[in-house]
Amino acid sequence: MWRLELATLPVAGVIYARLITQQVTLPPHLTEWPTVLLNCYAVEKPLPSVVPGDLSAVMNATLSLIDAGHTRIAYIGGEDSIEASRERIKGYRRALTMRDIPVDNHLIIKGRWTIQGGYAAFKRLQVLDDRPTAICCFCDRIAMGVYEAAKEAGLQIPRDLSVIGFDNESYSGDMLPPLTTMQLPHADMARYAVEKLAEMIAAPRMQHDNHKVKLECDMIVRQSVAPRVAFRKQS
Repeated sequence: MWRLELATLPVAGVIYARLITQQVTLPPHLTEWPTVLLNCYAVEKPLPSVVPGDLSAVMNATLSLIDAGHTRIAYIGGEDSIEASRERIKGYRRALTMRDIPVDNHLIIKGRWTIQGGYAAFKRLQVLDDRPTAICCFCDRIAMGVYEAAKEAGLQIPRDLSVIGFDNESYSGDMLPPLTTMQLPHADMARYAVEKLAEMIAAPRMQHDNHKVKLECDMIVRQSVAPRVAFRKQS
C-alpha cells in the first residue's frame, strides 16, 4: 500500500527514520528511490545511514568523571533489549579499561530507565561496603531518581556524589543542581540525512557509499559533577 501511495506522489527520495536507534529490515521496494536511513541502519541491504555515537558518548562521560578523580563510578543503565543500552554500557566499560580501573559488576545496575528505576538502583548501590562517588546514568530520568534517593540519604550533589545523565531533557537544566548530561545529535543527524539524500538525488548515476555514520554527542556541562578531592568522607 505504501509503495502505491509513494508512486502517486512526486517523490525524489526517501528518508527512512526510526524513533529508537536500531537495525532494521527494509520494506520491499524502498530502494526504488534514493534512500537514507536516519537513526537506524540495515545490514542485509546496506544504505547510507546516520546514528548517534552512543558508545563514545558514555565513554567520554565516564572519562570525564575519572579525570575529576573518581574511581568508584557506577553505571545505571536500561535493559539490553535496545541497542543504545548495549552500546552505552560498552562505552562505560571501555573508559574504565582505558584508565586501568577494574570493572566492578556490583557497580553496574540494569533496569527500567525511569525515575523510579534510578531511585531503586541508587538504594542498591548505597548498601555496598565501598559505595560509588559518581554515577553515570543511561538517561536523565534515571538521574532524577538518583537525585531523590541521594537527598533522602543525606547526600549533596555534587559535594558527596557526582552524577551525569543522558538526553539533555528540557528539565535537566532546572534540576537542583543543574544536571551535566550528554545530548543526542538529533539536529546534526537530520541535517546529514537531508544533505546526503540531496547529494544522491543530484547525482543518481554516481556510486554512493553505504557507510553507517556515527555522530558525536556533546556534553552539556552543568553543576552536578565535582572533583573527588572535594568530597567529604562518607560514613
